[in-house]
Amino acid sequence: MDVDNQNCLFVRFNWDHTALPYDASMPDATFKDLHLQPTPAFPVGRKGLTLVSYWEQMQRMRRYIGMLIMDGDVALDPLDVHIMRIYISESPEAVIAAPIRLWYEGEWFWSHRGAANLLNDSEPDEIHFFSFGFTYLPAALIEAASDAGIHAEAYPYVDEFVSKLAVKMGLEIKLAEGCTPKHMHF
Repeated sequence: MDVDNQNCLFVRFNWDHTALPYDASMPDATFKDLHLQPTPAFPVGRKGLTLVSYWEQMQRMRRYIGMLIMDGDVALDPLDVHIMRIYISESPEAVIAAPIRLWYEGEWFWSHRGAANLLNDSEPDEIHFFSFGFTYLPAALIEAASDAGIHAEAYPYVDEFVSKLAVKMGLEIKLAEGCTPKHMHF
């Protein structure tokens, strides 16, 4: 199966209009910006509601296999998108997470973790947590998240909510080997 904008939603979370500049002419994919605004309890934002509202709106027009998410503070190379499309085409029912080094206060840790939740556990036996840095979510997981109340989940807890649900559902969670997106710490 060829994975493109006709059968998969490609979205980028743009937090309070601070996303990195993006070349919309990237080969193989056009990412739709989903704008997240902070709530009065800054930095909380309605990420869960935004994700599932867009999904439900788009599903009314066409049935999509899932959603490929890029956070606004992540830079991609066209090869990253190509690699991710291959992984999705081979396993459209699995969660596919790109390995990203997340930066916080001069330290980095992986965007994926195992059950022990060790921050620098780069090779866990099984992935139990993934961030949305550059991640594919299958339709079944998004639908289950909607049913489980993701509407009420706010940034920064949506990724954890969806990760726990994927593990509970027994979904395969794969790491997209060879994908090298960059978290731009700013």
